[in-house]
Amino acid sequence: MTLSTAAWQKEYLKNVERAWTYEPQEKPKKEYAHRKQVIQGKLYSTEVAKFVAHVGSQTYDTGKFEYWEGDLYITKKGNWFVSGYGNARSRFAREEGPTYQGGSGIIRIQHSDVIPILEDCNNFDALMATCQIEEG
Repeated sequence: MTLSTAAWQKEYLKNVERAWTYEPQEKPKKEYAHRKQVIQGKLYSTEVAKFVAHVGSQTYDTGKFEYWEGDLYITKKGNWFVSGYGNARSRFAREEGPTYQGGSGIIRIQHSDVIPILEDCNNFDALMATCQIEEG
């Protein structure tokens, strides 16, 4: 079943409202807090947005190139982002000459990526509280 644009927007706004009322059991990590970054003309700030959950790669080996971790946030307008850091083949990688290096900062996350990220982290409380999940 495909939703119309208006129905999809209405459903999405319900998810945003649900995310803003969710109170996570954990607190944001200090090393990822107090960050601000402008991405495509929009300000993303951990001081204004709502913390949702700690997130990261499926590997816990910090020596792996794919390793990343951070805190997931949602803005009042419903934009998702992660404040964190990662290694050379992670979401936070930065191109430096012919190679990639690990990096840190804020990256924007599409709404369609929020569910897989929370699933990968086994954070079902945050998943159920912030996303529309249908029964299997």
